[in-house]
Amino acid sequence: MHTQVKKMSFISIALYAVVAIIKLGVGFLFNSSAIQADGFNNFTDVTASVAIFIGLHIAHLPADEQHQYGHWKAESIASLIASFIMFYIGLQVLISAIQRIFSQEFETLDIRLIFTGLLSSAVFLMLYIINQKVALQHHSIGLKATAKNNLTDAITSLLSVLSIFIVNYFQWYTIDALIAVVIALMILHTGFSIFKETVFQLSDGFDEEALNQYKNIILKHPEIISIRQLKARHYGPNIYVDTTVIMNGDLTVHDSHQVTEDIENELNAVGVLFTDVHVEPYEKTDD
Repeated sequence: MHTQVKKMSFISIALYAVVAIIKLGVGFLFNSSAIQADGFNNFTDVTASVAIFIGLHIAHLPADEQHQYGHWKAESIASLIASFIMFYIGLQVLISAIQRIFSQEFETLDIRLIFTGLLSSAVFLMLYIINQKVALQHHSIGLKATAKNNLTDAITSLLSVLSIFIVNYFQWYTIDALIAVVIALMILHTGFSIFKETVFQLSDGFDEEALNQYKNIILKHPEIISIRQLKARHYGPNIYVDTTVIMNGDLTVHDSHQVTEDIENELNAVGVLFTDVHVEPYEKTDD
């Protein structure tokens, strides 16, 4: 798991660095706001991907005396840092594009710029498909954040192509800066989406649908009379569940223990890494 996730993170860094350099160079050479904005967006992803790569490395370090549960939250913290980087670059691109609209500094864009946009869009779409697949397989919030970036970049690259086409064939020069504004807003939206999901996870928020799934798995055991408490949280890519169940007080310790073992194994089969089951005897007050 560690190797595959880290490998995809490294590949993303390398490809983004190459594309960002090409786009920034081409954007400045041909004076295209949209291409420049897209290049800055890709540069954002280089720095964000580096942050996530470092976070992934720290997250997979073994547990020690000071971190007895491991370092898994480092991946979520890295994703949070990546979202802040996106906010910053998104605002910079937005301000630059708005200034250009008001200054009315526009020039004809070279039609050859279309090939830069199409090529980068294809690269980012390929990265999105692969990163999203690996992220879902390994429950990696860091790689999931990278995949969101990939999809955003594939779309923004196509928007840059649209800008070049409109400027060349309809002479609507303002569209280049307007599309740069749209690209900036997409960067900000992606940053906010990653920020929201990461903060939800870091603050121990958990999906209610998944909790209901765990509840149904526990209650299918006839020995379980009711569930007094059921809580779950993410710890990096891992899921931890704590539950208190009510059982018949006449059951032997061995029988009760066997039920808890079965619950742990069944929850593990649906992606839960660690389950803590606390058993309490049934009393009339539980009705």
